[in-house]
Amino acid sequence: MQFSLLSDKEKSKLAPELVGSIAVVVTDDSKQWVIKPRNVATNEEKRDLLGYLLGHKFANIAEVKLLTPEEHNEIKILSGRDDNSTPSNTYLVRLAGSYNIDELPCKTTEEAVAAELVFSTWIRRRDTHVDNRCYIEGVPVFFDHHIAFGAEGILTAEAFFTAAASYGHATFWRVKEIPDQMTTLRARGVDRNIAGAHHYVQNMDEFKRQLDIKVKELPVLIGNDWKNLIFDAGFTTEDAESIYSILKNDLNNLEQDVARMKQTIFQI
Repeated sequence: MQFSLLSDKEKSKLAPELVGSIAVVVTDDSKQWVIKPRNVATNEEKRDLLGYLLGHKFANIAEVKLLTPEEHNEIKILSGRDDNSTPSNTYLVRLAGSYNIDELPCKTTEEAVAAELVFSTWIRRRDTHVDNRCYIEGVPVFFDHHIAFGAEGILTAEAFFTAAASYGHATFWRVKEIPDQMTTLRARGVDRNIAGAHHYVQNMDEFKRQLDIKVKELPVLIGNDWKNLIFDAGFTTEDAESIYSILKNDLNNLEQDVARMKQTIFQI
């Protein structure tokens, strides 16, 4: 057997925010993974994987792993899922709290927050909220990309930053300066209706500098061959072409889209 359940002691150390939750965490003796049992929409697992493939060298994104049939059988037993579980509605996301700072491309809070917001603007990942983020020495690591890539039909930056239903929408993004390091438990303890979409930095001037750097760095780092990553995530040719068209357009307009983002994130 490749996987085993993470012990309560290990979970308390790596993910205290999950103690007492329904989340199931497994280990393969090398990495720790959260089992994602949701099936919110078609291709959810592919969008989650695509977010990781496109951005993990640019931003602090938790690794996503799709399952082979054999791996899925193990995971299904460990998670106690019913017969509706399949390799397409059950996949793994690396436990964000299991990272160490040396593994992350962005090693300061300001750089990490800037990268997350630039990347999320590009792929139209709206729910950058406190439940989709953990902190390593005050530096955020984020996950969940299934509501992105045009999944909700919201394509323009103006629509993206004005559509609103809850703190899970980009219109509520805010960047706040705080004097000390944020922790996962502290972030998860906020009133979500007030601060659910807040991002925290310790130096606002440095964050703004990093924002200007990241908006220019992303197109360079992505290069010209990233279309293949959409196919690597498992999309059909028709879906891949649609996503590529959306992403290419948004990449071409990234600087003006981030300028629109700034109108939102710096509001009081």
